[in-house]
Amino acid sequence: MQSRDLNILELLLILDSLFFKKKVNIFAGIMLEELAGEIYPLCKDQHGCRYLQKKLEEKNNQYIGMIFNEVFSHFVELMTGKLNKIYI
Repeated sequence: MQSRDLNILELLLILDSLFFKKKVNIFAGIMLEELAGEIYPLCKDQHGCRYLQKKLEEKNNQYIGMIFNEVFSHFVELMTGKLNKIYI
């Protein structure tokens, strides 16, 4: 069996299925800086979207800038997604 690197969206799907019945915060202890370059895929995941909402609620200018810069070019697509309307 070949091993390969999982992208953040695949990892989230696996974690989602593992924790589906348990109310576990899969992002506990993860800093936003660790997710740099992977913020757009997080917007498409229920847990990722909620994690980003909480980061925006912190009103940290660095976090706001990071999130904005990574999702700006995807605004139209994100505005039409069922999870993302709250976020955008």
